[in-house]
Amino acid sequence: MSLSPVEMDYLDITIPSSLISRIKADFDNNQSNVQPCTLFEAAMAILWQCRTRVVMSNPDTPMALLFASSMRKHVGAKDGYYGNCFTMQAIFATSGEVANSHIDDIVNSIKRAKEKVPEIGNTASVINPLNGTATYNVFIVSSWRNIGLDTVDFGSGRPARVMWPGNQRSVPSSVLCPPIKDKDRIKISARCIKKEHIDAFLKELERFK
Repeated sequence: MSLSPVEMDYLDITIPSSLISRIKADFDNNQSNVQPCTLFEAAMAILWQCRTRVVMSNPDTPMALLFASSMRKHVGAKDGYYGNCFTMQAIFATSGEVANSHIDDIVNSIKRAKEKVPEIGNTASVINPLNGTATYNVFIVSSWRNIGLDTVDFGSGRPARVMWPGNQRSVPSSVLCPPIKDKDRIKISARCIKKEHIDAFLKELERFK
């Protein structure tokens, strides 16, 4: 797979915890025989749908969502193992499907993809289907909320905030950052939108609130 980098502006996105809680509660009330919706699933569904509504030019255009997933429990990694132990998983849909689906349906798509993570033999099998996909139609999401970056103390106390800077030219990406102390909100560092799409993207995010 070869995706040409795209130049994008940096965004510091805030999603209220109340919005995440509402989406999780609605999903759990509307669905049966599935695991509860997680914070990561809810945030990822919001970001993918809002972004797709802004960048799509044709409802039949293929879109791809990639997210990092831990493989520790699937490969027998011992407690304290410090090396990389993750893979990427992908979801493919048309831009029209992503833009017009109920948010519950997007969460379900993410859940189904997560269920298949143990079957992934290597990351190449996940990303090879991206061949021919325009870089701007790919969206990568990961989370730093549970890896301890916010607990590091070199003698001056824990960090006030952990952020991901990203590269100005890259594949569209976003990172859920560790929570900020005493702040009831989800912070996301993102380089996923071209400058001309920023205002429309932020308006889509506001519609959820």
